[in-house]
Amino acid sequence: MGIAERFATIMKANINDFLETGGPLKNFDELIGELKGAVGEAEEETSILEAAEARAKEAYDAAVAKIKEQQEAAKRALIAGNQGDARKSLAEKIQLEQKVGGLEAAYRTAKENADKMRSMRDQMAAMLQAKQAEIDAVAERYEMAAYKEKIDNAVEAELAELKKSMNL
Repeated sequence: MGIAERFATIMKANINDFLETGGPLKNFDELIGELKGAVGEAEEETSILEAAEARAKEAYDAAVAKIKEQQEAAKRALIAGNQGDARKSLAEKIQLEQKVGGLEAAYRTAKENADKMRSMRDQMAAMLQAKQAEIDAVAERYEMAAYKEKIDNAVEAELAELKKSMNL
């Protein structure tokens, strides 16, 4: 058996298998279902990462606000002549400043992760839309081919009937 014959046999087997599984529309529906599932999972993961980003930003913003608050409290204490309270406020401010660097790094990491996931989700959604458009086009061609086949069969039947009636 030559390569051409083997190729033809394989193609026939693939076409028969394809037709037996329900045709292109069923296979495409399965593909779209898988893509929709993947986009849904990406949506869920994006929501989780966005929530982590929001919590990290909130913690960072709260620490920055507390630093400003302690700075203002130290100023007020000095103006009031209360050096003990001023020292206490400044000591707390220094502790918060040491902590805020880690909070800022955590926020940046959470933001980067959320941004990457949003980008991936958007790419997947765009891919889903593109594949849906391709599948819709194929489905339309498939339906048109089936309709054309029905018309061709009807025309052939009419021609055969006409030939019989004309005794050809």
